[in-house]
Amino acid sequence: MPLHSKINDEEPGSILNSMAKALNAKIKQNLNECVLEIPENHGKGEIRLMSFSQGISIMSIHLNLKNSFELVYNDGIVHPLKIILLKNGSIKHAFKNTNKETKINKFECVIIASTPDNNHYFKISRNKDVTMLSIQINRKLFENKIEDFIPSMHRNLSKIFRDVNGIQEFFYKNFYNQESLKIIDDILTNTGKDFIESIIVEGQTYQLMMLQLKQYLVNQKSPEVSTTLASKSRLKLSQAIDFIENNIEDYTTVKDLAKQIDINEKTLQSAFKQFYNCTVNTYVRNFRAHHARMLVETTDLSISEIAYKVGLSSPNHLTKLFKLYYGVSPTEHKRKTKEAKNI
Repeated sequence: MPLHSKINDEEPGSILNSMAKALNAKIKQNLNECVLEIPENHGKGEIRLMSFSQGISIMSIHLNLKNSFELVYNDGIVHPLKIILLKNGSIKHAFKNTNKETKINKFECVIIASTPDNNHYFKISRNKDVTMLSIQINRKLFENKIEDFIPSMHRNLSKIFRDVNGIQEFFYKNFYNQESLKIIDDILTNTGKDFIESIIVEGQTYQLMMLQLKQYLVNQKSPEVSTTLASKSRLKLSQAIDFIENNIEDYTTVKDLAKQIDINEKTLQSAFKQFYNCTVNTYVRNFRAHHARMLVETTDLSISEIAYKVGLSSPNHLTKLFKLYYGVSPTEHKRKTKEAKNI
């Protein structure tokens, strides 16, 4: 049987309280961060919530649940505008008064708003790794921040943000780009435990918001192009991403990747350019750097072993890549990570 949670998120901490009650779990408070660790009898993972000024909050979520989990948002409430970005796995969303479920997949973003009499329903499947960010925007509080910009604001954005009483439903979905992926990775690895880290995450949250809103406005100008490309390419693009991330040590060339997933090489490059604004090899290099950083921070593997794991021919190649992205060698980063953990 799936677990159910009645969600009230008028205040940022309310959603964690609702989920903690359903899971019979406790919430840990660290300054402006709340952490809900998933009890072992329900699976594994955690949810981190950080709240900022002007009605903005962000949740980083990583779960693998033993039972499916349904989140039913309470009626009669104006819930915040949400921007949800999937890094791994998928979730399902529906408005409660409709029977249509929409699947939100990895590398997709949705911007959604409900009404008090037709609120959200989310479902997280069991035994699936799910990693995502959810930005909540209390539009009534956020109005104070944008009031000076309203006269010159694009009408589509004004329509979204000025609906402080939740009169209109809103749903938008598309892929997010490589720039957003980098920020998502940074937020997911930033615990936000001190003042500087908290300020960094707040800035990155606003940056993510603006990137998704800009993409939304671009797609309003030429929706037929975005829709056509997405319908033809998204399956192959997803297959390409899965192959890269699950077989990074074996990746060789774009030509071989295209052959592996049965797609024209030029079409594959066009899909990456459209959805991530980069070439396939740039995406591979970015993933190698991020994956190497994760292995340096979370494992006891040697630098040579990590180089092999991310598909590089030598520790020297890994060191060059690491310095290019992070300004230090992997050895130095490992040392600093250990020191920080000890502190």
